[in-house]
Amino acid sequence: MLQAQKLDALGQLTGGVAHDFNNLLAAILGGLELLGRRVEMNEQGQQIVAQMRQAADQGVTLVKSLLSFARKQPLLPLAIDPDELKASVLPLAEHALGASYTIDWNADCGNCLFYADPSQLTLAVLNLMINARDAMPDGGAVVVEVGQPEISGLMLRIAIRDSGPGIAPEIASRITEPFFTTKPPGKGTGLGLSMVAGFIKQSGGELTFTTPADGGTCVEILLPTASPCSPGGKDEEGVANRQDRASDTGEQRAVLLVDDDDIVRAILGDLLDDLGVQVTPASDGQEALEILRKRNTAFDLVLSDISMPRMSGIELVGQLGREAIDVPIVLMTGNPGPELADGLPAECRIVTKPLVRKTLTDILDSLATRSGGSRLSDAG
Repeated sequence: MLQAQKLDALGQLTGGVAHDFNNLLAAILGGLELLGRRVEMNEQGQQIVAQMRQAADQGVTLVKSLLSFARKQPLLPLAIDPDELKASVLPLAEHALGASYTIDWNADCGNCLFYADPSQLTLAVLNLMINARDAMPDGGAVVVEVGQPEISGLMLRIAIRDSGPGIAPEIASRITEPFFTTKPPGKGTGLGLSMVAGFIKQSGGELTFTTPADGGTCVEILLPTASPCSPGGKDEEGVANRQDRASDTGEQRAVLLVDDDDIVRAILGDLLDDLGVQVTPASDGQEALEILRKRNTAFDLVLSDISMPRMSGIELVGQLGREAIDVPIVLMTGNPGPELADGLPAECRIVTKPLVRKTLTDILDSLATRSGGSRLSDAG
């Protein structure tokens, strides 16, 4: 009971600071992206900006880790290139494991893409790699294999192996129970594997633990693919090139940008402007509603923060539905949680701050590919 109360307090704390902290990170990351695109720098300047971006990205990862621990992070599944997964996990794993451990990462996935929440999958794989490290206190090799299982072309497999003592039969059925841990006091909460198991199950996958004949432990994750796998390389367009379509996607689009933070609103406005979007700013939901009522401009999208004075983003959604103002809307938040979607139309999308260029590109891409977008004319 005491542990549960501590976790609840942590959840309240992380939720309270996440919004403001994510606004700060949004301004920093957005500003760095704009600097990289608009200002010519020598090699030393580029290196400094890259280091600043890396530090800010670590801040984003930290907030997501805390929100995940507090179970306030909703799942936002996307198509994930296995190479991108490796690029996001390896730097974190190398830092967490230390010099006494080596990482052997092997991937053979053809053109397959995972379909899962990218940040949660990164955290899950990192968590399992840290567990593998803990099973080998004297050092060793952590082996990660990514590929297609023989049983299906609709799933991808991630296997993480260590050469530790393996899992004792008497505890094998309990290792994913909340608060169950074999680590000494102060070394673990017993929530890591529980959160990984919950994420995998919620994503439509499977999590298994085996002790191979040659010893150690093998943890296997099976996750759905974004589409049926087929032989060959990446699709014609290429995952890496998708975010570069933004200039084409954003042409001739008009966005009403609603955020009470002046710096965040300015940075997001500049990022959208770089994508060829015509931006109209508003400082809260009430001002946005007044702009929409005038109907002088037909907006392709309303991009609104949730937590604002006078009228929140959620209240704005409700009012647009009641007044039958027909416009797609995407809500932003620095304090995500499944409860935010209560009472919202099913098609209303919620994204987590900080928003960077790729996130904005994905939002604009979704407008281009969905028929009519997320319309709210029937929401009232």
